[in-house]
Amino acid sequence: MGFAPPFRTRARRLTLAGPFVSCALVAFEAEAEAAPIRASLSVYREVGAETCVEGSELVPMVEAVVGEPILSGTDPKPVHLDVHIRRDGDGYVGLIELSGARNGSRTITDSGPGCDVLSQGLAVTIAVLLDGKSKDELDPTAPEPERFYDLKAPEPTPPVKLLPFTLAVGAFYDFGTIDGSNGGVTASIEAVIPIVSFGLTFITLPHAPRDRPEPHVYRFFAGRARVCTREPYLELFGASACAGVLAGNRHVERTYAEQDPDENRVERFDLDDDDDGAFLAAVVMIEVSRRIAGPVGMYADMGLSIPFFREPIDIPDVGVSYPEEEAVTFQMSTGFRFWFEE
Repeated sequence: MGFAPPFRTRARRLTLAGPFVSCALVAFEAEAEAAPIRASLSVYREVGAETCVEGSELVPMVEAVVGEPILSGTDPKPVHLDVHIRRDGDGYVGLIELSGARNGSRTITDSGPGCDVLSQGLAVTIAVLLDGKSKDELDPTAPEPERFYDLKAPEPTPPVKLLPFTLAVGAFYDFGTIDGSNGGVTASIEAVIPIVSFGLTFITLPHAPRDRPEPHVYRFFAGRARVCTREPYLELFGASACAGVLAGNRHVERTYAEQDPDENRVERFDLDDDDDGAFLAAVVMIEVSRRIAGPVGMYADMGLSIPFFREPIDIPDVGVSYPEEEAVTFQMSTGFRFWFEE
C-alpha cells in the first residue's frame, strides 16, 4: 500500500528516540540525587583568630563554590556544621565537625601570616563535604564508598619556622641632631617575642657639608637600644610603639677651599680644625612593618629624640656662627627587614 513506508518511518523514529529519552531521564535523576545537602553553620573563633572569617562571611563563600544556597536557604537542613578556628603559632588551624545526617570531622592548617588562605580552604572543604549523595540515598546493592570526611587527613607539611630574630637595613633621615637636616643609613637587629621586641640599631650620618663661610663637614655616629610593644594578635611585626636610648658622637671639622682657575675646580684642604661631642637622648617612636614574601619584608618608622646630655661642637673662628641646638630632634627611616628561618 502507498501508506506503509511513512508509517514504518515514524515507527523507526520513535523506536530510535526511546533510548535517548531514557538516558536523559536517568541523567536527570542522577543529577537530582547528587544535589548538595542543605546544612546549617556555626563558626567559633578563639582568642587570636579574630581576623579570620566569621559565619556571615563563610556562608556566601561556600555557596559561591557550590552554586546553590545550601546554607542560607529555607529548605530543611539535615546536617549541622561547627567550625572552630584557633591560632597556632604564626598560623591558624580550622576544625570542621559535622553532625546530623552526616557526621565526621576535618582539620585544615595554614602557616599564615594571614588568615585568607585558611578561610578559602574552609569554604572549599565544606562545599566538598556537602556535595553528592548521603549514605541513605546510595544504592543498597552497591558497595559502600569510603566517605571523604572519614578519610584520614594526610600529614600537613610543617610550616616554615621563623626564628625570633630579624635584621633590617634602610635609609635614615635626621633633623636637628647635627646642623639642619641630613640623610644617612641604619642597620638593626631585633629579638622578637609574642608581645615585645628588643632591638639594637647602628645609625650614621656620614657627611653633612656646610659653609660658615668656610666649609665645615658634620658627621654623626650612634647606637640605639629600644623596646617595642607589639599587639600579640596582629600579623607578624605589624604595628608597634617603641621607647629607647640613643647614644652617639657628633663631629665637625673645618676645611679650606681654594678655586683653581686653570682646571676650573675647587680644592679642599683639611686644616686640622675639628671638634667632637657626646650625645645622649631618650627616644620615642612608632613603627609599621610587614612581611611581603618569604623572609623578606619592609618597615617604616618615625620618632623623636629628647636630648638629656650633649656636648657642644664648634670651632672658634672669627666670623663663624653656629646654630642653636634643637630642644627635640626628629628621625625617620624606611627599608627592608629580613626574618630568619630555620
